[in-house]
Amino acid sequence: MDRLHVELTMRLSDLRGIADEFDRDSTSREAQMLQHRERTIVGGIK
Repeated sequence: MDRLHVELTMRLSDLRGIADEFDRDSTSREAQMLQHRERTIVGGIK
């Protein structure tokens, strides 16, 4: 039972790391899209 608990804990830790990486990537892409949108809007006003 302890071995199973350790294995599941390790896998949960791995999954949390992957989820954090996806979150950072998503946040970065969202920021890039907002910057592009702002440049497009400002560029269109000129």
